Amino acid sequence: MATQKQIQTSSVSNEKVTIQDLRPWHTTKLRLEQLVQILRRSLCLVVALNLLLKLTEIIQHK
Repeated sequence: MATQKQIQTSSVSNEKVTIQDLRPWHTTKLRLEQLVQILRRSLCLVVALNLLLKLTEIIQHK
């Protein structure tokens, strides 16, 4: 979250303080989206490895 000093500095320099500057969660949201992407890739890897294991079992039974 933006500190009081950052807000005062922005006001003194005539810069606008955006809503995003005051939101502590906007960076967390990016991290959450990255985590979801990693989890999806991990799930795909698990499914692929499971398929490979099943194919190996089928080949060994022949």
